[in-house]
Amino acid sequence: MTDRTAPQEDRLNPPPEWTANVLPRRSNGVRGRFVLAADASDLVREQIERCRAELTSALEKPSGDPVLAQAGLDFLADAPSPTGAAAVTRLLRHTDRYRDWSKSRAGTPLDRELFSAWVIEFGLPFAIGAAAAGAGITTGWDHPGGATKADPLPFVTAADPHAAHWTGSRFLGELELSRELTAAAEPDEYEAVVAAAAAHREALLQRAAAALLLPDETAWVAATCEELARTEHASGLQHLMWSAISSVDHRERLGRKAIEAARLTAQDVAELVCHLGVAALPVLEATLAYKSLTAAQRTALLDGIALLPSDDATALLIDRSGEPQVLPAALRSAARFPLRTARIAAERAPRLAPLDRTRLAVIVRSDPAGLDAALPHLNDTARAAITDLTSSTALPVADAARLPQILVAPPWTNTERPAPAPLRGLEPPADIEIIWAPEEHERALSVEPNFWSWDDDEYWASVKGEVVNRVDLSLEAGIWSRLARHGPAAADAVAERLRTKHRYGSALVPIRSATAATVVADWFLRLKSTRAHALDWLDRHGEVGATLLIPAAFGSSKRYHAGGQAALRHLAGQLGPEAVVRSAERYGPDAVQRVQALLATDPLMPLGDPPRPGAWADPQHLPPVLLRERDAVLPPGAVTHLITILALSAPRVHHPGTDIVAQHCDAESLTQFSHALFQLWLSAGAPPADTWAVDQLARFGTDATAALLEPLVLTWPGGDQSDRAGYALYALAAIGTETAFNVLHRMSRLRKYPVTTALARKLAAQVASGFGEDVETLADRLVPDLGVGDPESLALDYGPRRFHVRFDERLRPSLVDGAGKQRLRLPQPGVRDDADLAAAAKTRYQRLAKDLERLVAEQTERLDDAMYSGRTWTVPEFRLIARHPVLGSLVSRLVWLADHDGTRFGFRTAEDGGFADAHEKLVGLPDAATIRLAHPALLGEELPAWNEIFNDYAILQPIEQLGRPPFTAAEAATGQLTRFEGVEMHTGTLRGHMSWVNRYPQYGDWGTQRRGFERRVPGGYLLADASTGAPVTDSELGEWHRVHAVRLVTTRNRKAAKPLRGDRLDPVTASELLADLTAAVRR
Repeated sequence: MTDRTAPQEDRLNPPPEWTANVLPRRSNGVRGRFVLAADASDLVREQIERCRAELTSALEKPSGDPVLAQAGLDFLADAPSPTGAAAVTRLLRHTDRYRDWSKSRAGTPLDRELFSAWVIEFGLPFAIGAAAAGAGITTGWDHPGGATKADPLPFVTAADPHAAHWTGSRFLGELELSRELTAAAEPDEYEAVVAAAAAHREALLQRAAAALLLPDETAWVAATCEELARTEHASGLQHLMWSAISSVDHRERLGRKAIEAARLTAQDVAELVCHLGVAALPVLEATLAYKSLTAAQRTALLDGIALLPSDDATALLIDRSGEPQVLPAALRSAARFPLRTARIAAERAPRLAPLDRTRLAVIVRSDPAGLDAALPHLNDTARAAITDLTSSTALPVADAARLPQILVAPPWTNTERPAPAPLRGLEPPADIEIIWAPEEHERALSVEPNFWSWDDDEYWASVKGEVVNRVDLSLEAGIWSRLARHGPAAADAVAERLRTKHRYGSALVPIRSATAATVVADWFLRLKSTRAHALDWLDRHGEVGATLLIPAAFGSSKRYHAGGQAALRHLAGQLGPEAVVRSAERYGPDAVQRVQALLATDPLMPLGDPPRPGAWADPQHLPPVLLRERDAVLPPGAVTHLITILALSAPRVHHPGTDIVAQHCDAESLTQFSHALFQLWLSAGAPPADTWAVDQLARFGTDATAALLEPLVLTWPGGDQSDRAGYALYALAAIGTETAFNVLHRMSRLRKYPVTTALARKLAAQVASGFGEDVETLADRLVPDLGVGDPESLALDYGPRRFHVRFDERLRPSLVDGAGKQRLRLPQPGVRDDADLAAAAKTRYQRLAKDLERLVAEQTERLDDAMYSGRTWTVPEFRLIARHPVLGSLVSRLVWLADHDGTRFGFRTAEDGGFADAHEKLVGLPDAATIRLAHPALLGEELPAWNEIFNDYAILQPIEQLGRPPFTAAEAATGQLTRFEGVEMHTGTLRGHMSWVNRYPQYGDWGTQRRGFERRVPGGYLLADASTGAPVTDSELGEWHRVHAVRLVTTRNRKAAKPLRGDRLDPVTASELLADLTAAVRR
């Protein structure tokens, strides 16, 4: 057996659609794409005659370049030269009649007519000379504003070398045609063309144009690349040179490592691939790193890489096949280079994680015939690795008799039965109610207008009529406030408004009315973005909701039938079919019969029309699914049905087909299939119509699924993909493992994306309740120790020698060698060390340091929040965190409070593991006590003693605990925080704790807005007016602004506000408020 590459895999064979994107050269064989416009000469001459007076006047302007102007006048006087033709060409572009005429010629780029005219009239060398000369000519105006009726054309002048005015689309027609004609020219004519261009290479712009027009003059290209690399503000010209370079030397001289993302086209990629071959890879790979690339640009780059007969190119696609859009390119590469793909896959397969290994198997076996042909060329080790990688494909295809019916002939493939005629006279109950959830009504009533001050009664009396977005009241606030203040009288108007304002669909949930039921019927199937609101409505209104839905499901308006009937089937699954049948009784026996028939529908039938997964969901690109006995795989048809089943299921709308599949198929292979399907969706650019690819992860998801989703959930909201992040959070909640909870909990603590964070918080609580715990208690129990508690587990092996990781009291890692010597970092491996083990040890240590730093930061923040919120622990719960290797290090550097039978005392964990009070006496913790972090405002007279202890022992606290300030007596009595009057505060810091507001003074006063900061506090608000005269934008968050009138009041409505005494706030809230304000003050 040999390990050589098959000869056919060493050639670059771009397909015809790629060469169609390449401009002709004498050396590349591309021909026949562009032809002369036969009537161009006559059309251009007619245009010159129409504009002769205007052209002459423009060329006689004193502001113009006299040499260029005279050449143009000579051209008009039948003494043509390339320079004269170029000058006239520049002016012709500014004539309205020319622009209208040229643009009307469909499919003909602007300026091809001019070049064609000069070729027809004067020959190709003349036209090339004119094109090169024209690159150094531009136009200008004697007055601002450009053309006027009296002065319709500009003057001509030499172009600024930095003003590459011709690098856009106007040059394209000229470039394409010139390249076509010069590529096909006879040797003598081509020699004359080169001479003509050489005569007009005086300026940089002309030299660049000559190189682009004649890329086979490689010395010109090399010199121009080098010159442009030294030229500032020449990115446009540098970009065009990708269409001229033909060697690595050219690329290096140009000095560009990547193609500029803003200018990148498929033609650029084709030019590089076809003229540099495998040497194009570094440029393509570097360009791929741009985050601003469009999907089309990424596809072009990846397809270009897939064409390259290179180990590095194939390896890049394999290694990055989990990234968006890469897998299809990797599959195309595997089809072209099966032997190369197999050889590289064999090297990587043994060390890959399961999900990556599954994806690699899909790539390798995507072309079975090519793989079979490649296997004999592999060595024994590589062949064994490929055989192991693709072992599941060696299993036989399961016979249909072994498969459940849903994977052979699912019910939705049968002929549809005609829908029965609508029932007439179904009149829903006319009653309208608002069913509020706890605290929902109070929140809605608390909505206030966006004014500095207002009369409450007058204002709300004025807010009537259609629910609209107002300057003083957002649409969302208006919807909720109207519902809360006017109740049932406003409910249907709100429901109608929400039909088209899906973003605020949560406001529909409290409304119990027939109108609301029709909106739910409309939303339930038609719009995934509103389905959660429809499900919430069904959950809240239950059997009464079913009664309201009957007319929508079977009544005269067919628009609501599908969604209404699907909603009733869903309710039957939640409440039982008897409840839904009972809800139809008020409408008579025909309605009852219809409901009974509906609920007799095969439960495997989809609630709506069966989904049509996108073409990306190709079974051939997915790993096989094994039967439970692991002795056979699903046939392709069954895999297609499985994809549909997964598309039908969602975390809140379960499809029983997945349960049947789980009973018959191997769990591990189902999880691998689910992951691969999700990644295939990502590779296809994550089509919005197929976001079920996220939902389906819930059914067969594991801890590996949670790890797969976490980095995406953290980035999607920032990429305007908050809906997608929400689907992923629901999937994590449905998985419901401890690992999934940890992801939800981490997401729930992010402050950057409030909507996503709020959903994560809600779902984390649901998962925690499933474990019988609250969120923070479960989070405490799941804090990893990263091996900190077991030093032996953190031995770093170099082979002949080992290093142990040790931690100081602040959990900073250090190293100890075999001789007990401390080291700051791991040494470079020596000649006796095992290089692979040393590299693994270094990676492990770096990961440990990074993970530990992140973990300590997370837990420190949690403790800070716990001190402010007053979270409590039981004594067993506290002992758990005090003994934890990571948490214990933080706990031991803080002061705690124990409450028992009305007695409160402070304590800390002593060095021996016991507990000591402020007098350094050991104390016991009664089993029934509750423990909380001590806020300094609660330590009273013991605070100085605690400060002294921590100073004496040089205990560095992980959070600022003992130094937080209290209110002065005057602040406590008046609520006026005069210490901050007139001080400058850092806006970014302050906005981290307070809301920045821009508000009109009052209704009707639409002059200058007033600006300031505010923060809700128990019983009222903290208000601070700002002296800035303009809104604080994101760019100003690092600036300082003077504040005044910092005070506590009962409401932010200045008209009704009354002082709120500082002592009305609990001491912890007061102290935290002062600490946040103080942190923002300029020192």
